[in-house]
Amino acid sequence: MTKYFSPISSIWRNSKRVIGMLQKSDPRTLRALSAVRVLSSTLPYLNGFILGMMTQSVVESVKLGSLTSQFWWAMFLIVATPVVIRIVDIFNDYLDGKYWIEMDNYMQLMYFKKRSALDIAAIKKPEIQNKARKAQESINKTRQYADRIFYSIGSLAGLTTAFAIFSTQNWWIFPVVVLATIPSLIVETKYGRKIWDIWGANTETRRKYNYFIDRLNDPENLSENKLLGTVNYFLKAIRETIGQFTLDQIRTDRNAVPARIFSAILSHGTTAGMIVIFAIRAARGQITVGELTFFYVTLQTLRKSISEIFSLTARQLQDNLYISDLFALLDQEPILIKPINPVTIAKNTTPDITLSKISFAYPSAPDKFVLQNISLAIPAGSRVALIGHNGAGKSTLLSMIFRFYDPDNGEVRIGEHDLRELDLENWYSHLGYIPQKYQFFQLRTADVIALGDTSTQPDERRIKQAAMKAGADTFINSWNKKYDQILGEWFEGGINISQGQMQKLALARIFYRNPRIWILDEPTSSIDAKSEIEVFEELNALPKDRTVIFISHRFSTVRNADQIVVLDKGKIKEQGTHRELVKKGGLYATLFKQQAKAYK
Repeated sequence: MTKYFSPISSIWRNSKRVIGMLQKSDPRTLRALSAVRVLSSTLPYLNGFILGMMTQSVVESVKLGSLTSQFWWAMFLIVATPVVIRIVDIFNDYLDGKYWIEMDNYMQLMYFKKRSALDIAAIKKPEIQNKARKAQESINKTRQYADRIFYSIGSLAGLTTAFAIFSTQNWWIFPVVVLATIPSLIVETKYGRKIWDIWGANTETRRKYNYFIDRLNDPENLSENKLLGTVNYFLKAIRETIGQFTLDQIRTDRNAVPARIFSAILSHGTTAGMIVIFAIRAARGQITVGELTFFYVTLQTLRKSISEIFSLTARQLQDNLYISDLFALLDQEPILIKPINPVTIAKNTTPDITLSKISFAYPSAPDKFVLQNISLAIPAGSRVALIGHNGAGKSTLLSMIFRFYDPDNGEVRIGEHDLRELDLENWYSHLGYIPQKYQFFQLRTADVIALGDTSTQPDERRIKQAAMKAGADTFINSWNKKYDQILGEWFEGGINISQGQMQKLALARIFYRNPRIWILDEPTSSIDAKSEIEVFEELNALPKDRTVIFISHRFSTVRNADQIVVLDKGKIKEQGTHRELVKKGGLYATLFKQQAKAYK
């Protein structure tokens, strides 16, 4: 029994959650739409009664040789009913359109809010990425799922009306019609589950498919692939991945055709048989022609209502699996444990940062430690440079400070507190970060800079000061629209800018933010030498209570750091000032000499 009731109970649970979301988005429109759907589903039975009344009044008028009062009432109702039905449909269309616009917005925001709330450790896990992909694909399904709830409510109201009609006489009709449509429910449920299994099993493949599409969809990616001659490679990859998750679905749909034909014949054949029975009774004078017409329309409407309910239920059973995917993401807990009583750092405070015996391996490769026994003290107000070969662990070390992950061993202390005790949102408000792959915001230039601090309204004076410190003011003022210039080509009037200009705007965002702790990953990699010197002069001119941590492969930018940390294979190889490390003659000195030689 569990096999059969478990899906129904799951639909019930998910339907309650969906209705809860509907109520939150717009409760008044929800109530109005529900009432209109109920009214819309009962009107066809009223229409059948009026048709029967009209038919009988015509027969009576023929017998009497004159038009009876019943005939004129029937004519009035025949004219008025379609108008009423049309008015109800207009209201239904209006409320439906209004509600689903708001519902779509609500669902999209809810999805992105939840996804944004997850920690980086969770977001980067492949299984959670698959879960997020399923959830995003389920958003449209959720609208359809909710819409069918409305239709089901309306159809149930129609069934109640039909049951009341047949309960006084011919009570057996109702259960016979229900039984005749059950095979359709079984068929749709069975094959719906198979379709979901196909899509569920191919989530990873569909992620690859979307990745391949992006190689040819994004203008920058497409430009590079044209030059590399890899367009045909990705076209082939797209074609192959499409085939992997569509062929099984086509095969399943083909196998379902005979069963669907059988269930349709059974349902329509049963209804036709009962209509024949009523026609025979009318021919024998046991019921009137008007009653025959009424029963004919009512039977057709009843069969349609039951078929709709079973069809809706079958589709709900199919989409319920997708809705469960959405709720699986909404119920996903962060991997990192949040403190019960989080500690906050005072706004104008720059705390010390201390890493003590940190070891860490990414969850995807738990046996490969990227950081090994790292101990590092970063006093407030110091300038610390992290250098080393690619893959040495520099960016991972920053991830520990951000608490994107928790270390497997050791601890990160911020001031007097373990980082795990801190309120992360408060901690992040003290940080200013430029990643190696920074974002290119295709917005108004002033807004791009002001994104550095969204806690207040954009300040034009601060925006211009930040641009000047980052060396971006020169090229901004050369544009006709200056700070009102739209960047990129997504929007009308936008312009493309160079990588160096993008990086200067990224730096301007951080100057605008004016954080207590600056964390910069290759902050001048795309900037010319003169601009680089000017940027670091601005960084050196920061107040003495500001901490600066930066990663760079250019020794010209690291030599003035208070502390240079050389990482190699996840370990601190050397540590000291530029003078100390050159004198030591170790890895730093070797790398410095190699780079200096290249400039001779």
